[in-house]
Amino acid sequence: MTQWQIDWTLNKKKFSILVLLTITLAILMTADALLLQAIISAVQNAQWKNFWILTCVIIIYLPARTIVYYVRQARAEEYSNLLTRSLRERLFATLSDISLSQFSAQNPDSYLTNLTVHIDSIKSNIIDVVLRGFYLCCLLISAVTISLFINPILGIVAIVLSVPLALSPIISKKIVECARAKLVHSTNRLSVSIADLLHGLVDWRSYHAQASINRQFSSLNDDWLQAANHDARVQKSIESINNMLSHTLYFGIWIVGGILIFHSQISLAQIVAFASLSWSISEPLFYASGLFALYHAGQETIRQVSSLFAFSDDTQHSTTSESSSSHIVIDPHTKYLMIGKSGAGKSTLAKELLGISNRGKYDITTLSDGLLTNQATHIGYISQSSHIFHASIRDNITLFDDSLSDADVLRACEKAHILEWVNARGIDYELDNDLTKLSGGEKQRILLARFFIHNPQFGILDEITAGLDIATVTQVERTLSQELEGYIYISHRLDSGILHFVDQVIVVDNLRIVAIDTPEKVRPYISELNEQQISA
Repeated sequence: MTQWQIDWTLNKKKFSILVLLTITLAILMTADALLLQAIISAVQNAQWKNFWILTCVIIIYLPARTIVYYVRQARAEEYSNLLTRSLRERLFATLSDISLSQFSAQNPDSYLTNLTVHIDSIKSNIIDVVLRGFYLCCLLISAVTISLFINPILGIVAIVLSVPLALSPIISKKIVECARAKLVHSTNRLSVSIADLLHGLVDWRSYHAQASINRQFSSLNDDWLQAANHDARVQKSIESINNMLSHTLYFGIWIVGGILIFHSQISLAQIVAFASLSWSISEPLFYASGLFALYHAGQETIRQVSSLFAFSDDTQHSTTSESSSSHIVIDPHTKYLMIGKSGAGKSTLAKELLGISNRGKYDITTLSDGLLTNQATHIGYISQSSHIFHASIRDNITLFDDSLSDADVLRACEKAHILEWVNARGIDYELDNDLTKLSGGEKQRILLARFFIHNPQFGILDEITAGLDIATVTQVERTLSQELEGYIYISHRLDSGILHFVDQVIVVDNLRIVAIDTPEKVRPYISELNEQQISA
């Protein structure tokens, strides 16, 4: 089973109970006709004893039917939620298993939309529709069966009169699907555009481009309105036709039943029962076209989700003409300093080492000893965009790992030189990623505490001292040198102090590795970088 497929028998026991309840409810809902027939027959024949017995039966029957209805509907909703939860979990688990380069190839907003809005759409348009459709099918079968039992002739008439209603969703299928596909496409286009415009709000506001942006948004909104109105017209047209066909079935039964009464082939009690059954026959057929439209919309959503999560197994680095001049072999037991001016390609190299990027800018023999085969255990990584979760200090540092104690957290904070700050607030103090509750330097030290508590064998640390004062920078660099056998320390600013803690210096310029050697041997590059920083 693929990640986006729905496992209908996820819980066989709950599934079996739901099927049994659905069939039972369908039978009870159509049993009204038999009770009506029995009551009218008792009244017509002055069978008062039977009448009062039936009255008692109805007094018991109505609460029983209500209970079955409640239990079935509640069970259906619970099972729908269970299937939705399972689908969302399987998709999220996929993100934990794929390579970082595959994940980075898409905007994270796409995953957010698929794991929230689109999953909810699949629930309402696929899961709920199938469960309701199954109930309506059971209702139709039960109604037709009872109608044939009451009077085969009128039962056949009812079936014949319901044929146009049954053909309606089949005939209108393509029209409905086309209208709904246009609406889904227009809605998705509008959603993407809204997200795009909101992300660029500061830019277009700063250039006073509100008028042109508003026109662009209005144009997209008008397209959606046209698609929504067209879909509504199609739906209401089909509903109107189905409504007419439903009443045709209802009055047709009365007309044919009247003829049969004239010929003494049916009783008034039977015709009343048939009138009641006609709604149980027409209701599933009436809603069929609408359910087909919703199901089609759900299938479109599944196609979108499956395309996003259809990851290739090929995670190898691509090769480009640029790679031949930038070969690098990283020793996990060596401490590296990676330097280069801003924009030289240092972060790109770090991402390729971790497999976050798959652009093939560098020819990398990656980290030896198989470290990259188990990144979560062995590689610690702090980037300029590392994330602070909307959670407590403890959870941000432990990454929600309950096996790590509070003492472990405080030791990591001490190594990151943020223990005093944490003690003043408590490890249950909630943080977020918008820096309203901590400064840039505090964020970096929280990330360092996260780094230390997971005890990596090798570290890749990209501009981790941004926002830190000189004294703290020196302390952090010393701690890293003491705690780790090997690391890559990336910086565009050169502090001569760090040279005492590293074995080799990697010099990057214009997406090329121009030198990799001991600090003494790359001294000319260091001097040149210092001069560029001073002149800048």
